[in-house]
Amino acid sequence: MYDHRGIFFVVLGVFLYASSNVLYRFVQNEVHSMEIVFIIYLIQVLMTVPPITFYGSSPVAKSKKIFILMCVRGLTGVSGIISFFRALQYMPTGDATVIVCSAPIFVGIFARIFLKEAFGFLDIVLTFIVVAGVVLIAKPPFLFGQEVGGGSQSNVIGSAYAFGSCVSCALAYVINRKLGLLRVDSFVNVLHFIVIGTIVSAILNTVLGGWSIPPCGIVRFELVVMGTTTFVAQCLITYSYKIEKGIIVSLLQTNEVIFAYLLEFLFFSVTPDLIGLAGVVAVMSASVTSSVKKSEWVSSCRRKDKWRQEEVSTATALSKNGEQKETSG
Repeated sequence: MYDHRGIFFVVLGVFLYASSNVLYRFVQNEVHSMEIVFIIYLIQVLMTVPPITFYGSSPVAKSKKIFILMCVRGLTGVSGIISFFRALQYMPTGDATVIVCSAPIFVGIFARIFLKEAFGFLDIVLTFIVVAGVVLIAKPPFLFGQEVGGGSQSNVIGSAYAFGSCVSCALAYVINRKLGLLRVDSFVNVLHFIVIGTIVSAILNTVLGGWSIPPCGIVRFELVVMGTTTFVAQCLITYSYKIEKGIIVSLLQTNEVIFAYLLEFLFFSVTPDLIGLAGVVAVMSASVTSSVKKSEWVSSCRRKDKWRQEEVSTATALSKNGEQKETSG
C-alpha cells in the first residue's frame, strides 16, 4: 500500500475537489459567488503561511520577471475559478467539470505560443474533438432546438463560462511550467496565487455589492470545508506528482468527472442525457490522449537529459584519466 500511496493521494485529491464543487450547490443561494471565492482563498492563505514559515522560504520574488509571471498566474487562476463557479450556476457540476478537464488540449496550444513546444497534427485533431464535445455538452438551441437534449440558453451560458475557465486554467498551467523552469519555490508560487486571488475576489465582490454575513450553522461549516478540502486536494495532487509517474497522475485526475457526476446524482438526482454523454466521452478521450502524449514527451526529454549527463560524466572521467597518465608518464 505504501508503494502506491501516490495513486491513493491523487484519487483522494480529485475526490476532494469534486466534493468542494458539489458543496457549492448547497451555499450558492445563501452567499454571493464572489464572496465564496474570497472565503476559499482566505482559508488557503491561512493554511499556506505556516508551511512557508516552517521551511524558511522567502515570499519575496527573486526578480521582477518572476514577480510579473506570478501575478499573471494569479490573475489567470482566479479568473478560472470565478468562471467555473459562475458556470455551476447555469449547468450541472459534472458537465462543467468535463469542459474544464479539457485544459490539457489548450495547454498544448499556449505552450506552443509561449514556450515554443511542439504542437503537431494529432494535437490539432484533439482540439477539434474537444470543441465538438463541448458543443454536445452545451447543446445550443440554434443547433439542437429547445427540446432536443434539453438544450437551453442557460446551458450555453454555463458552457461559455466553463470554457473560459478551461482556457484560464490552461494559461495558468503554462505559466506554472515556466515558473518551474525558473526554480521558483512551489509554496511561494501558491502563496502569491492565493493572495492575488483573495485581493481580486474582494475587489470584485465590493464592486458587485455582494458582501454579506454568511448564515450561522451549516452554511459557515460548508464554506470552511470548501476552503480546507481545496487546499488539501491541491497539496495531495502536488505531492503525487513528486512520488508517482506523471502519466498515472494525469490519467487519475480525470476521475474528478466521475466523482462529480456521482456526487451530483446522489445529492441532487441529476443525470446526463445521451447527447451530453457523447460530449463527455469525446472531451475525456481527447484529454486522456493529450495527457498520455504529453507524459511520454516529458519522459523522453528526461531520458535524453539523463543520457547527455552520463555522456558528459564519462567524457570528463576519460579526460581526467588521460591527464593523470600524461602526468605520471
